[in-house]
Amino acid sequence: MKTLPRRNGSFLFLTELLISILVLAAAAALCAGLFADARALRQKSAALTKAVALAENAAEAFKGRNGELAKLLSLPEGETARIGAYSLGYDARGAACKTENAAYVLRLSLAEENDLKTADIEVLGAAGETLYALTAQALDAQAPNAQAAGEAEP
Repeated sequence: MKTLPRRNGSFLFLTELLISILVLAAAAALCAGLFADARALRQKSAALTKAVALAENAAEAFKGRNGELAKLLSLPEGETARIGAYSLGYDARGAACKTENAAYVLRLSLAEENDLKTADIEVLGAAGETLYALTAQALDAQAPNAQAAGEAEP
């Protein structure tokens, strides 16, 4: 009678070890991809939050100054504002800077119809993509209709 050669358990152990390493490597690759996606999502969310804050601040400033462009843009004394669109640059922290070096560009388009001043406010990212946009309106405080409406209120 012939007996089969006896195998030790090392072959089975090495096979199980190899399968375990492959499973862990696949899980690590999956986690690395998820972490990369989460980081990109966090950066987009932070950019959107900053863009919303810049646009809302500009809208509140526009309304608070009754649409007066010189006051809104803080133009130096004696400098007059042009009609049309204006661009203001902001760095990644939200501080004003030159438009060429800006991480965010706030574009302001102004229009005036009768006593109503309208500002279309758009915040662009560094690549030029629109991050957030809104429209603000203000009544001209100097207009006769606006003064009459202000006096009529109790």
